[in-house]
Amino acid sequence: MLLIGFVWCLIGVAACIVSRSFVPGRWEDSGPVAMMVASAGAFIGGTGTVILMEGPNGYGPPAVAGTMPGIVASIVGAVVAFGIYAADAKRSAAAA
Repeated sequence: MLLIGFVWCLIGVAACIVSRSFVPGRWEDSGPVAMMVASAGAFIGGTGTVILMEGPNGYGPPAVAGTMPGIVASIVGAVVAFGIYAADAKRSAAAA
């Protein structure tokens, strides 16, 4: 489960890198914070999906039934978390 969590975090970083190109405007930060937020969103989304699919006692080797929805949920979680971060960053930059 822990190894798959790291894979979900890497998927979150990749989703962040791709989704940054779709956000218009100039970025003030260099991006590590955005990548960490996307990784956290991917981890939470993927882990939550597998727990819902396999139950809280589903420890052990990952089942095929929970892996693919977990990967999809990790991508969605990364994009949602990055979108929230981007909206907050743009709002904070406009207020300053």
